[in-house]
Amino acid sequence: MTSLRWYLSLALVTALAACGGDAPSDEPAEREAPPVPAEEAEQPGLEAPAGGEPTTAQPAGDRMQGTLSLSGTDEVPMVRLRPAEGRAVTLTGELLSELSLLAGATVAVEGTKSGSGLMAQFAVVEYEIVGIDGERPVVGILVRERGTYRIGDGSTAVTLSAVPDALARNVGGKVWVTGVREGGGLQVQSFGVIRYP
Repeated sequence: MTSLRWYLSLALVTALAACGGDAPSDEPAEREAPPVPAEEAEQPGLEAPAGGEPTTAQPAGDRMQGTLSLSGTDEVPMVRLRPAEGRAVTLTGELLSELSLLAGATVAVEGTKSGSGLMAQFAVVEYEIVGIDGERPVVGILVRERGTYRIGDGSTAVTLSAVPDALARNVGGKVWVTGVREGGGLQVQSFGVIRYP
């Protein structure tokens, strides 16, 4: 009887081995990630913040236009820009010395605004004189060549006539001029120095 049981056990083991006899595993089979549709693939120029949607970079810089006013002292001038609507802001930056000589002018400034209310400031990196006493001035470096005065060089140069001595003394400086147009030139009626030579 013992021999019969031994043979039956041997036959059972042989049959299991022939069927591949590995016990089933409880671990899930590894799956490959499904392909990403082309429209959802990463697009160049877009950057996705953590946990968010891709966003495009916003252009830096602010722009304001208004009238300049000057207060403070010669050593520490305070230049403020008052827009047509809203509160005035205090201007800062490397161009402050030029802007301090333009009190009463209407200018457009570009740069970065910070703060709010009475503490609002604007760091100016570029500006344009829009108007002085209701006129748009010619602005640039004053040049004298062969007895002729002009502002600028090349095709954009404006030849000046009736140049007063006070203006002539500032050759090499940055100036603004208004007056009467004469052909391609300008008869000086009013001027100011923005940056001394």
